[in-house]
Amino acid sequence: MNIVKNIFKRLLALIAIAYVGYAIFALFFAHPLIFPAPKPTYQDSKHIMKLTLEDGSEISARYWPNPEAEHTLLYSHGNGQDIGMITPLMEKYQAAGWAVLAYDYPGYGTSHGEPSEEGCYQAVNAAYAHLTETLDIDPSEIVLYGYSLGSGPSTDLARREPVAGLIVEGAFVSIHGVYTRYNPLPWNVFNNICKLEEIEVPSLFIHGTEDTVVAFWNGQALYKASQARKMALWAEGAAHGNLIDLEGERYWNTLEKFKNSL
Repeated sequence: MNIVKNIFKRLLALIAIAYVGYAIFALFFAHPLIFPAPKPTYQDSKHIMKLTLEDGSEISARYWPNPEAEHTLLYSHGNGQDIGMITPLMEKYQAAGWAVLAYDYPGYGTSHGEPSEEGCYQAVNAAYAHLTETLDIDPSEIVLYGYSLGSGPSTDLARREPVAGLIVEGAFVSIHGVYTRYNPLPWNVFNNICKLEEIEVPSLFIHGTEDTVVAFWNGQALYKASQARKMALWAEGAAHGNLIDLEGERYWNTLEKFKNSL
């Protein structure tokens, strides 16, 4: 009996040590994994505007106007991207009938500051303010689009500010739940799934079934959690970074259908 008790105590001790180790790693070493900002792929030019955040720092943004567009995409990119890398895609959205505003998080591209969850929220706030206050675009014409990491600030903003709709692609339930399906820690980062329960605007969920970066079940769980009028595009065989190319016309038709439904 004592042998069983000793084995049980040792097992509990090992579990406790493993948990503490995981928590320490998440607290001190997860940050660069969450925000692997690439070296800038562009330089400041007449196309790049500077937006001021609440803390006084500046981020970079770019606007692609479209006088014929009824809706404007506020695009939040992934964690290994910047404005320079996504410019060809933004031009495709513009050609497809959208006006577009994209921005870089603190520490990305030519934006100042250090990457953080709070910095991403401040950045999307500044981009939204530029659209609604400087460009005088009505919130009912703004559609948020969050790709991968960008699903965090997009979902958070949709919970707080009036917009026409929300699109998330390759989105995760939360940073600490993306692989484990639940969060084992007493804190979390970009807790999308909890925030989605509060979002009422029409929402479109896009995910590849073979995504190995953010597994497909994340998209399914987010779709299920949403209480809004919703659509889904599950891309059979698509991974994390090739969905648009693989889906082609079906992707663009889905975006058009969603836009028309607004």
